[in-house]
Amino acid sequence: MDQHVYAPGYRMHFIHGRQLGETWWGWRDAVVDGYDRRTGRLTLTYLAEQPTVEVWHDRELAVTAGAPARVHEGLHAVDLGGTWINVRIESGGFTALRVPQTAITSVADGTGIAVNRPPQE
Repeated sequence: MDQHVYAPGYRMHFIHGRQLGETWWGWRDAVVDGYDRRTGRLTLTYLAEQPTVEVWHDRELAVTAGAPARVHEGLHAVDLGGTWINVRIESGGFTALRVPQTAITSVADGTGIAVNRPPQE
């Protein structure tokens, strides 16, 4: 396969990485259940909701069962120890992405207050 393929499951494009950094609310905590090096399939179980999700990546990953992870299904990525991997969602997971409420609008004067925002540095 061409070394410059950025489709789900292959290399991560810098724009994809930027979107992940800006979309802080889509991550779900998970644990690695297993990894099949032969097929490139990684199985994870979410901590809070308990469904499993199976993802695929084209290159071999350095991961072990029981390792903590985070999954962003909406942007097809897995965070393994601080390293973001572009993955293809193969099966399981959720059908809807959780989208947080981002602002409360005052009915009195129409002003808005941002909520659920990460702290600004």
